[in-house]
Amino acid sequence: MEDRIEQRITIRATQDKVWHLVTRPGWWLPGSGAEPARGPGRVAVGYSGDVKPYVIDVVRVEPQGYASFRWSSAFGGAEPAPGNATLVEFYLRPVGDETGVTVVESGFTSLDLPEALREDEWKGNKGGWQYELAGLRTRAEIAPPGEALGRLWQKLILTRIAYSRRSRTRAGVSCLNSWRGDPVRARAAWRRCCLSHGRRWRSTWPSLRRPASLPAGGRGVGCCSPSVQRG
Repeated sequence: MEDRIEQRITIRATQDKVWHLVTRPGWWLPGSGAEPARGPGRVAVGYSGDVKPYVIDVVRVEPQGYASFRWSSAFGGAEPAPGNATLVEFYLRPVGDETGVTVVESGFTSLDLPEALREDEWKGNKGGWQYELAGLRTRAEIAPPGEALGRLWQKLILTRIAYSRRSRTRAGVSCLNSWRGDPVRARAAWRRCCLSHGRRWRSTWPSLRRPASLPAGGRGVGCCSPSVQRG
């Protein structure tokens, strides 16, 4: 049987953001909430559906590039020791505008288990890492609510620029430059851009008419539209 598992993925997120996630001991355990590790040590990680926490050893941490842990998944999360634990290593590297993540888990042939059970553990963890890496990608790529809303306003402003006449494009760029990742400021800039050209307020995206971020009784989102009537 094989002694190690190695899998790789790329994530559309900054290396710093991915690093913050993979350095949490036991992040791959559902419901775990450990803080990012800064150096070697032992951590008891709560695990959803299991009263007894998993004990995970932080072996080594090299900022932004490498983190390794030792755990005894085959023995119900007992304290790692020779014969009952495997080593889990994470390698991070830039891949263009994305972040590459490699996970390596090794030590299966050294487990104090019958060969058939060691092989079952290897197969189970191999499939488990495919699932967990997909979940890591999802968590890293989802923007926080405020950031996501800010990006949406940026898109609306860019749409406004696309509709503008050449003589009005400079005003549209001014609105865009006033966006600083702050949804409230972005909304104000967008409104000024519309009013500066005497445009009507009208919602063009139904899903934006009553965004959750507006206070109760808010007017809803309006955005500029060309003076041409739509059918």
